[in-house]
Amino acid sequence: MNSRHFGRLRYLLVAVVAGSFAAIGSIHGTPHWELIAAGVMIVPISGIQLVSWYSRQIESIASRIQLIATSSNAVLWEYNQETMRYENFEGDVQNLFGCSPNNLGTIFNNSSDLFDLIARTKVEESETAVIKLGCPGNPPSWFRFTTLGKVAANGERFIQGFALDVTELEGSRQSLRKRTERDSLTGLHNRDGLVSFLEKYEPAYDSDEAHRSTISTAIFMIDVDRFKDINDTLGHLVGDKVIVALGNRFSRLANETLCVARLGGDEFAIALLADEASIESKASLLAQNLLDLSRTNLAIDELELATSVSVGYSMSTKLGWEELLKQADIAMYEAKRSGQGIGAFSETNRLLSGTRLGLQAELANCLEDQIELWFQPIIDAQTLEVASIEGLARWVRPANEIVFPNEFLNLIESAGLTTRFDRHVLNAAAHAAAQLDILQQPISVSANISARSLWSTDLSRQLQSLAAVERSHLTIEITEQGLLDDHVRIAPTLTTFRFLGFKLSLDDYGTGASSLIRLRNLPFTQIKIDQSFVKGISEDGADRSIVRSSLALARELGLQTVAEGVETAQQAELLIEWGCDRLQGFFFAEAVPFDELDLQRRSLDPLVSGETGQPSSLLKPQHRP
Repeated sequence: MNSRHFGRLRYLLVAVVAGSFAAIGSIHGTPHWELIAAGVMIVPISGIQLVSWYSRQIESIASRIQLIATSSNAVLWEYNQETMRYENFEGDVQNLFGCSPNNLGTIFNNSSDLFDLIARTKVEESETAVIKLGCPGNPPSWFRFTTLGKVAANGERFIQGFALDVTELEGSRQSLRKRTERDSLTGLHNRDGLVSFLEKYEPAYDSDEAHRSTISTAIFMIDVDRFKDINDTLGHLVGDKVIVALGNRFSRLANETLCVARLGGDEFAIALLADEASIESKASLLAQNLLDLSRTNLAIDELELATSVSVGYSMSTKLGWEELLKQADIAMYEAKRSGQGIGAFSETNRLLSGTRLGLQAELANCLEDQIELWFQPIIDAQTLEVASIEGLARWVRPANEIVFPNEFLNLIESAGLTTRFDRHVLNAAAHAAAQLDILQQPISVSANISARSLWSTDLSRQLQSLAAVERSHLTIEITEQGLLDDHVRIAPTLTTFRFLGFKLSLDDYGTGASSLIRLRNLPFTQIKIDQSFVKGISEDGADRSIVRSSLALARELGLQTVAEGVETAQQAELLIEWGCDRLQGFFFAEAVPFDELDLQRRSLDPLVSGETGQPSSLLKPQHRP
């Protein structure tokens, strides 16, 4: 009789018994005889079904284990928890592991990974792990070990398991993982690769003090200075080549305790592992090496580009890598803001970072309402009359707290508000020019805008929409440093502005280490000699020579000259003697709101100025008197 006929016979027997109970109950009037009959039928049938299902599962598991055990790439085994021995090997042990079952048991016993798997296997529960093993003299392979805890009839506990050869599959997985952990542009590790490197050293972040003290970690964040200018002026292809070249330089430092990664854009990260006693000195030395590597000019497409980076780092024995990465990022931005190039994280960094984030949010909400344009007179060197005025931005916060440009312009840039800020400045300058026209004052208004904003179509439309009288009274100032990155491509834009009627001034001349000869084909009408050179002209030296030669060359090229930062009568007299056209500085006047402007003729008699020349600190705000 086969199992199907036997099953049918069982169901028939249950039905006969249940029918008998129903008949007897009906004849004798037994209470609830229908429920009793139904129970007699249902309960046995359910039990039969459950036993049959469980039997099928056992048969299925057994057949699968048998199939695996008899396959060419699996070995079945048992682990006796009493004797702590591996035994009852089935399968082609010699072919898969390269040794006999007796030797394989020794290999299994020496595997810490397999020991961990055995230790966490419980009765009637299974565990799985991929482990690399091999007998001496044979290349190791990857096996997927699966274990199941069992209790024998005599109460003896043991573990059933099998090892399935997954070398080919694991090789493909690791190859894919390597590809996903590498940056496609530079070939360096990406963020995932950096994390994998750090997670190999989890004892550094373990709660166990003994483990935690064995190793310290330093994480560095590296950002390329003015990289957006490179992309915007020379193109993204050149920008990519700059990133690859810097990545190649940084990768020279990599070893088994130092991982170099590119996180994206122009950001690199480095993880350094060292013992606690040496981590500080090694981190400091590495930061300086990174700075030195970045400052050697790069040869890109027949161009020689000067680059620099800002480096921030944080180190700890106790903190995890995620917190260290955040701290290094904060330190990097502080290094960039301060211009020092290198910054080690401190709690002061965190406070300043929080302050900056709050100020950026505040600026985004109130830029047009609180950024005012104050105006400083520019004096004709021959007549000492006010020839023009320059609009200088001031952030007037609540309670008349005045914040100077050198303290908030970096916030504007890092918050992505540069073009919006420049639009606001031009609007304020144009309004002042219109007011001067109404007052019949024949002087122009200067406003400084970022070279980056010259590529903004919104700004171009804004300039074109200004009335003719506003254009003729407006001078657009562009810093020399902002112009150097791509003076050839920017020339057509500047020519368009000149055609529209604007005057163009090259601001901070001398700070960009360029020459007027190089810039002679650009349509500037004026250069402004930076105050850092004017400050030293009272003494014989390099500053005096630079200013005199710049004035002479500008005169030959037909460019008007303005000297910035004139603070003493002696400076003014020397500049007039050397033929400078216009003078600007605290000696003549400070910047004030438009309605407080004094447009009267000046003299060379020393004047007392309320401006100290020392900008306030955000932590020690200056208030409008």
